[in-house]
Amino acid sequence: LDRIDPSIKAAYLQACIQCPAEVQNRDRKAAFLEREDLNAPRAALRLVAYWQLRLNTFGPDRAFLPMTIDGAIRDDVADMIQHCVIHVLPYTDTSGRAIVFYDPSKRNLQQFPLDRE
Repeated sequence: LDRIDPSIKAAYLQACIQCPAEVQNRDRKAAFLEREDLNAPRAALRLVAYWQLRLNTFGPDRAFLPMTIDGAIRDDVADMIQHCVIHVLPYTDTSGRAIVFYDPSKRNLQQFPLDRE
């Protein structure tokens, strides 16, 4: 990562400041290394691209929040729930997690384009 030009890794550097625990997560780092067959320079480039994609997708207000229903995707999920695209079922799975049902027949592609799903 030190060898990558700072202008290319600006989103990554911003993530280091705004959500350091997320950036330093060992499992996440290992996943990038695994994906690139343990090639560290390629994994570093992929990691930098990941943070840039998050910034481009969610904007500076949400890119560095956790990728959860309560975090970065809360507004999108709230809209989809309100418009009956996503339903939170009234019971949980065996581990106590909420069950979310996605109904593609309720999609309004003008309001919820495929690139936002």
